[in-house]
Amino acid sequence: MRYIFLCGCFFLFSFLAHGQKDSTVTVNEAQLYRMGKQLVVSMQINVSRELASNESLVLIPQLRDSLKNFMEFPRVYINGRRQHFVYLRNSKQFVQVGHLEVRRQDDSVQTIAYLRSVPFEEWMNHSVLSLEENSCHCGEPEDGFSQDVARLNTLSELHPQLAFMTPQVEDVKNRNEKIYAYLDFPLNKTDILEDFRNNAAELYKIKEGIDVLKRDSFVTISGIHIHGFASPEGPYMNNKRLAEGRTAALKDYIFDQYDFPDSLFTTNLLRKIGKE
Repeated sequence: MRYIFLCGCFFLFSFLAHGQKDSTVTVNEAQLYRMGKQLVVSMQINVSRELASNESLVLIPQLRDSLKNFMEFPRVYINGRRQHFVYLRNSKQFVQVGHLEVRRQDDSVQTIAYLRSVPFEEWMNHSVLSLEENSCHCGEPEDGFSQDVARLNTLSELHPQLAFMTPQVEDVKNRNEKIYAYLDFPLNKTDILEDFRNNAAELYKIKEGIDVLKRDSFVTISGIHIHGFASPEGPYMNNKRLAEGRTAALKDYIFDQYDFPDSLFTTNLLRKIGKE
């Protein structure tokens, strides 16, 4: 199979600034550019701050001009371990508006690639992109910090080009399809109840994702990997038992719905769960 990529006419705009010393966040390669009828924001965000388990760092890209036109782009949530699990349990409301969530791994510098686009408006020709940084620890917000990172200015001369790229030949094309489902269980139970809370819709999402693959005659399912987790609250061993049991219950549910061999399945947990 061959892929053709066409790069149409676009307007590239200048890079303005890096992060400032007072911030725990720096920005590299920040760009604002117009591509057709879209304004594109692209930047690499570097985070050096170590976060506590209950702490969140929220980054808000904002676009404004001197006439007080304003637009806020989807946010970046950088969470400590416990806040990461809280976010996963409530991720639906964030995903709908395109927010990005990252778990802070350790005290080393962590780089986040950010790329978003919005319909272009005339006022954006003289706009500035800034990044606002806010921190929240145990529900208590801290003072924020803002830095300008890029400015949009039209270049005087444009050189549109047509680009063609042929991908490397693959003997066997291997692809991963991810399906996210959030099942609810009664307290301390591992049985899947289809009529419990929103489970019917979540189970339908899983089956629909598998059915799409099975209907494609060019696709062979070579493995099903199930990753599970439970609430971070409570004793570690009890949460580990619940996470393992609930993950196994989902594996058995899929196994009963389809004619997949048992060897196709693998299960594991997402890092540590709860207090050790």
